Amino acid sequence: MAGLVLAGLAVWFVLINTRTARIHFWIPWVDAPMWFVLAVTFLAGAVTAWLLGRRGK
Repeated sequence: MAGLVLAGLAVWFVLINTRTARIHFWIPWVDAPMWFVLAVTFLAGAVTAWLLGRRGK
């Protein structure tokens, strides 16, 4: 249940952030919508948590 609440809050947070973010990747700079940056970060965290959870079994 707590996971669903956190996921819902994350989706809400992503949807209300509509500005552009400038991200520095070692050499190039990339401009991307903030919602996209947040969504990718959230998904990367979820996949990492899932993979680490599988490793413990």
